[in-house]
Amino acid sequence: MQAPDLSRALSLSEGFLLVPVEVRGPDAARDLVRSLEQEGWKPALIEPLDEAAWHKLVADVMDAATAGARVVVVVGGRDTTPGMLAALRLVNQRRDSIAEALTRPLLWCGPPEFLKLTWERAPDFWSVRALTTRLETSNRPVREEPLWPGAWVADPPERLREMLEGARRQGDAPNSARAAAMLAQSLVAHGELAEAAEVVVESRPSSPELALVEGVIAALRGDRARAEVLLSDSSWSTGAPEVEGRRLVALANLLLDESRERAVDLYERGRALLHDAHDGANEAVALANLGVAFMADGALGDAATRLEEALAVARDAGDTLVEARVLSKLGRVRLLERDSRRACVVLEEALVLLRGAGDARGEHEALRRLARAYLELGDPEKAEGDARRAAQIARVIGDEESAREADALAAEARAEMS
Repeated sequence: MQAPDLSRALSLSEGFLLVPVEVRGPDAARDLVRSLEQEGWKPALIEPLDEAAWHKLVADVMDAATAGARVVVVVGGRDTTPGMLAALRLVNQRRDSIAEALTRPLLWCGPPEFLKLTWERAPDFWSVRALTTRLETSNRPVREEPLWPGAWVADPPERLREMLEGARRQGDAPNSARAAAMLAQSLVAHGELAEAAEVVVESRPSSPELALVEGVIAALRGDRARAEVLLSDSSWSTGAPEVEGRRLVALANLLLDESRERAVDLYERGRALLHDAHDGANEAVALANLGVAFMADGALGDAATRLEEALAVARDAGDTLVEARVLSKLGRVRLLERDSRRACVVLEEALVLLRGAGDARGEHEALRRLARAYLELGDPEKAEGDARRAAQIARVIGDEESAREADALAAEARAEMS
């Protein structure tokens, strides 16, 4: 059902009417309120955002009865808090008083979790409800790039080049291969794919670590055929479970679009190997990519669960770059759930970490997502600033297409300000 259909249904009602409205998230509920305003309903929005607000929910509903609103809209979220539970108990106790005072429709909006909780904790109140209305949402596939596995490298590329040259001068082949792999992975993390490829070519014969980096570089440069040949060959990772786990995750990334089931199986197998090898950072990558796979299916609750798990593992491992990238993906899920406030919280946290790590591409992505979230929240000035900064970064890293998209978002925000 769309908002105008709900408006027509409300126009046929008389007196108090409790209407459960299932929405994906609070942004969708606020869209409904704007639509009702345009229809002339003068809605009163009650959206408790903290414990204190939940404790005064019934009082706010009663006050709305004298505020001239033709319809009252209460919005709840997915997370259960003590304040929410207390509010539902009181709503249940005051059911008759609420109905007598309001004498107008009460829209009880939230995701399925909130509506189910109301049924469980306020059964008397819920017993007088009308049929649940579900506002239609888009089921378009969600495309999100997975994370690529790699070794955490603390030293900057300049220091790693010195280590590599020193090992080569001494004829130390094992340390030379190790330093080359670290340098190549550091360059990949900084987006310097051409330089990373040169390091791999100069470091023949290849080690397992270098073979893995070579496959990832090929994938990131769009050479899928070469990447699949390299990453499908398990011979070079035999006996190295941490490398084999990362190989499986990288191969799953290649297969995600064409065979989700096989990709998920590879992510799970890779995650198990990485967990046993105590490679927390790449275990977090595997978990995050399982979240990305769920996003592609539209299973946003499952996606959020996997990403929260990945976040905890990345933090335990102390890898702030993986943590930041997982936060950015979690922010995307919150946006898809139409919960821009929660999106802003995680994306602002991601932005600080991405800047600290010097991940310009990740910073650009987080800023674009923040701009969209602030625009949804009705703060076009903040959205415009974030979008402009995203465009600047995209041009610095040579991504003109992303820069144009950020420019379009900034223009949309300016239009909202006029």
